[in-house]
Amino acid sequence: MINYIEKGLYLHKFIAESKYKLWEEDGVFKSDNDIEVQKIIDSFDPLPAAKIKAFDLIKEASAKQRLNYVTQAAGKDAEYTFKATEAAQYSINQSVGVFMQARANATGESPATIAAEWNYRSMAWQSIGAAIAAIEDKSAQDINAEKSWQNCDIIAQAAIKQLEAI
Repeated sequence: MINYIEKGLYLHKFIAESKYKLWEEDGVFKSDNDIEVQKIIDSFDPLPAAKIKAFDLIKEASAKQRLNYVTQAAGKDAEYTFKATEAAQYSINQSVGVFMQARANATGESPATIAAEWNYRSMAWQSIGAAIAAIEDKSAQDINAEKSWQNCDIIAQAAIKQLEAI
């Protein structure tokens, strides 16, 4: 008979990848080799896998939240950077960059109007990006310090709620 101790879904995966079988029948865990399966259960450390899972959950939620504010397309990151740089430079000496000139030509807007919009968007994105990064950093710190595998998911879920509130 197996003395099964719940240690997260990675224990199930780890046993499934071994040469032994474990199943539950009428509320009792059984295996094809109780001694070896019990050794796996007893020696399995769920903390590393729980940490990785928590990091992945937070990374996924962060990426999803960022996509609420930016377009994910090839070259868009560089475009945003160029626009922010051009807007900041315009604010300093009224020089018009390539992106700004192209928009002014296409829309008839003044460089001052374009620069004001791009400066606003840049500052807003920096604020949002910084908030997301801070949540990622704090939760990573908490997860790295965690000693209990069960708490890793609790930390991740709390971080996800914070991210979704942005």
